[in-house]
Amino acid sequence: MAIGSLGIGWYPISVNAMRWPIVNFFLTQNLGIALARAFLVVGAALLIQAWLMVGVDIIKERFTKIRSLYIIFASWALPLAVSVPLFSRDVYSYYMQGRMQLLGHSPYRSGVEVVPGWFSSGVDPLWGSAPSPYGPLFLWFEKVIAQISGNSALTSVLWFRSLSIAGVIMLCIQVPKLAQRHGINPVAALWLGVLNPLIIFHFITGAHNDGLMLALTVWAINLALDKRFVQSLCLLVAAVAIKPSALVAMPFLAFVFLGYLAKNFAWAARAKSTPQLSGNTAISKEADADAITEIEDEHSHYKLSARILIVGVATMASVALLALISAFVGVHPFGWLAALVRPGSVRSWLAPSTMIGIVSSTFFHAMGFANHADKIIMICRIVGEVLLLVGLSYVLGTLHRRAITRSIALAFVVLVICSPAVQPWYLLWFIPLLAVTGLTQKHLRIVIAFIVGFAIHDIANSAETGNGFLGFSDTVAIIVSVFILLVAIATSPRERELLLGTPNDSGIIPTDIEQLARWNSMRFN
Repeated sequence: MAIGSLGIGWYPISVNAMRWPIVNFFLTQNLGIALARAFLVVGAALLIQAWLMVGVDIIKERFTKIRSLYIIFASWALPLAVSVPLFSRDVYSYYMQGRMQLLGHSPYRSGVEVVPGWFSSGVDPLWGSAPSPYGPLFLWFEKVIAQISGNSALTSVLWFRSLSIAGVIMLCIQVPKLAQRHGINPVAALWLGVLNPLIIFHFITGAHNDGLMLALTVWAINLALDKRFVQSLCLLVAAVAIKPSALVAMPFLAFVFLGYLAKNFAWAARAKSTPQLSGNTAISKEADADAITEIEDEHSHYKLSARILIVGVATMASVALLALISAFVGVHPFGWLAALVRPGSVRSWLAPSTMIGIVSSTFFHAMGFANHADKIIMICRIVGEVLLLVGLSYVLGTLHRRAITRSIALAFVVLVICSPAVQPWYLLWFIPLLAVTGLTQKHLRIVIAFIVGFAIHDIANSAETGNGFLGFSDTVAIIVSVFILLVAIATSPRERELLLGTPNDSGIIPTDIEQLARWNSMRFN
């Protein structure tokens, strides 16, 4: 895949590396283009197969050493850590937004088109007039890296990739800890949540800032469950300051804090004010019951007031921290709010609301109605946003049914499903959190199918960066990728077991009494 990136990866138009003989061969010669495509498609298919093979041994508990898993992951990731960007060129928009700030422009007020020569830096034209949807802390990273990299966009790729890899390393540390806390096999959680191909494609090769955001969020969850609430709040605010999607986790962690206060302070207050009970007569027992009921009502009011107060204090503290970061960077703390609607201007077939809008408008137009595609898509997206609020409210209102980490994962699922635009790496917002809270055999197969399916989608889209000879369409690339995977699966019974399942499979769930006790103890109450 790293070799294939020389011909398929995203380059800045004016980069000197394109004149190197080996790069020029893969970019301009028919044989080189064909080889680059073959290296990428076959390499990606083999990576997916290798991941599945490792997974079979882990699920069957034939592979139990987490250190060996780290070595395997490093062997997969290191070659791609120095490759040309694949699957996305967002990293160049990061660099150009940093250049904007050096020139005195705010990324929240305009797109990168205000920078002379922005198009030749490799930025997707979508970002020409689009303001930045990222948080103020990441804008500061962009500015620093742009200053260090000078006029070299490729140099900036290595720096941004270093940030993303730092996030992946944090995930490698925090995901097993969180899984252990929930009574889940940490090796299995690490395999599914961190070693999966989407992490390698988008956090290593693509250098997306989602990796750092997710790592800080998972770390914040671990700290909150350790009752280190101040540190947890700081990390979660930092995650929001990287990418505001992390805001979804904030109310859930606030409830962890409130639950801790309720258990440790409200009960103490109740014990102090419990009256001396009377004798054993019926009248005395009735009086005692009335007194206890009155106290419980009083403490219910106390706990509600305390919760409102704590939520208010936590909200103000979060806003203050975000404002402090923004003041340091020199941008508005909520400048990203207006920019969040911009990715929705792209008609992404991966977003259910947008897909329904496109299909509906096409159907009505075919039936002879006027073409109102924009209005229909807009209506579908509004419905999606309403469903987002309903879904998040439902998850928040049913906290008692599951672990708090599971609720955060489900909140991210709702956010992705109802968003007007969805990218393959958005799945990574919740896959690690699902992995650490356990999956049944059926749910595990569904998650694996989504990972493999979106990985194939990435392989297909990578063909769009090529030109000339053997110009695959999405359909042809998908067919080739699926064919390679089917051949690999057909020749290996172990992959068939993992994808299709066997009667003896248990998924990723607690397997002994101690693990089950830890899993039950994580249920929010």
